[in-house]
Amino acid sequence: MGKFTVMPNHIHGIIFIHKHSKEPLQLVSEVIFSKFNLPVLKNSFGPQKENLGSVIRGFKSAVTTRERKRGNTAKIWQPKFHEHIIRNQEELLRMKITSA
Repeated sequence: MGKFTVMPNHIHGIIFIHKHSKEPLQLVSEVIFSKFNLPVLKNSFGPQKENLGSVIRGFKSAVTTRERKRGNTAKIWQPKFHEHIIRNQEELLRMKITSA
């Protein structure tokens, strides 16, 4: 995990997910937006891992388990989370400066 800030009722954080796969993406044969020739990616169903959702679930689970052991039975988490994908180094730098 990169930089994070704990607020009174939420957390701001930057999480780096590195996927190292030598297999190419499988493409569906149909093409939507033929004008731009953009292929549709095949959906993956079933258990998901190595994605933001699994990282957040693991974090929430670990914190909840620890709090339950300490006797805290209060509701800790909201069911969803907000995400923003940082697409380049410039945006990453801006996000780090803003959250400082």
